[in-house]
Amino acid sequence: MKNSWESPVCNFCRNKKYRIEIDNITSWEYKGKFRIVKCAKCGLVYTHPRPKSSEIGNYYKDESYWKNIPLKGKIEDVLRIRSIDYKEIDAIIKNNKNKGRILDIGAGTGEFLLRYKKDGWKVEGTELETKAIKHAKKYFDIELKQIDFLDFKSSPNKYDIIVLNNSLEHLYYPTQVIEKAYKILKKGGLIVVNLPNYNSFGRYIFKANWMALQVPRHLYHFSPGILTKILKSAGFNMIIFQYNYFSQNYYILFQSFRYLFSPKFKKGKEGGLANGDDVKKFSLKKELGKTLSKGLSYAIAFVEPVLSRGENMIVYGKK
Repeated sequence: MKNSWESPVCNFCRNKKYRIEIDNITSWEYKGKFRIVKCAKCGLVYTHPRPKSSEIGNYYKDESYWKNIPLKGKIEDVLRIRSIDYKEIDAIIKNNKNKGRILDIGAGTGEFLLRYKKDGWKVEGTELETKAIKHAKKYFDIELKQIDFLDFKSSPNKYDIIVLNNSLEHLYYPTQVIEKAYKILKKGGLIVVNLPNYNSFGRYIFKANWMALQVPRHLYHFSPGILTKILKSAGFNMIIFQYNYFSQNYYILFQSFRYLFSPKFKKGKEGGLANGDDVKKFSLKKELGKTLSKGLSYAIAFVEPVLSRGENMIVYGKK
């Protein structure tokens, strides 16, 4: 895969100096080696170099949008599945607001907004992927704007809730996105951000094999400290972090074990999925490894929230 690459400066403090965090990261999905660095001044961690925005789409697959979504199923099935997946985020929102206007940045296929639409909220969303937008309209009758959020036209003080659900880490200019979100939120409005936690136990354990790195799709790798700085700089207050998203914590840990040990995810010399002719054959060693990995993932995921080291973090702040 041939792409044009760019070398960004720190998006928060604009500093050009950095130190390498993890080098020679390979992916079972794509050929090539990748690197993440940390800003020498503010500590923001980001992918460097990275594909230009015109070519980042080469690293996305349609199935990433469709996973666990019944394409031709009933809306009730989607509501049931997503009510489980998003219960932690829903609890935060509904503890602050019963109804209002909600905006989802990077809305995917719209299934997050579907429940709020059913509950009488005024729902809006932005999304860049054409197939995802068509899916949202066809199956959920939700019209998403196909536009970069920074180009999205909105009056100030319009929204009660703005959500970035596993999207901030994909954006080229996250600081500017947070600043714009602050401007278009109502006074007392809430921003809710759900994303991987670079300060998690799993990242320290697995390093380059930590599933949530997802380079080069994940352009930024946030820890609570730098995310707090970005939110406060934009004007948000009452910033609270939660690390109790158990299903996400467990999933990231277990997938990281798979990336590290499973033959299916072994990388070739230049990355890319290895020839796994023996992957489907029964192996006692494989089954024992899977059982042990599940047990360890469960145990770590159970302990992490107590120590604020969850694989996933949800942060929210008020205007």
